[in-house]
Amino acid sequence: MNHTFIPNGNAEDKQAECERYDVLIRERGGIDLQILGIGENGHIGFNEPNELLSADTHQVKLDQATIEANSRFFSDRESVPLGTAYKHDEKKQKKKTHR
Repeated sequence: MNHTFIPNGNAEDKQAECERYDVLIRERGGIDLQILGIGENGHIGFNEPNELLSADTHQVKLDQATIEANSRFFSDRESVPLGTAYKHDEKKQKKKTHR
């Protein structure tokens, strides 16, 4: 598990953390496997419906339904943080050759 990486959602500088995570992905040559959750409103990995996917890893304001669904993990609804979303980009995926 020493090659498992997750963005730090508690980082003081959220933008810097998103940039650090993107650099980490590039330095490692891409992603072999990514496991994401599917939200009740259809979002995948906090990419909310109708969100423009014009950025790499970035912070997103969560939809009320997502806040409600995730509030069970926090002391109250107001404590649910921004989400960290990741734009799927095939250039970031590892290329495997299967024989």
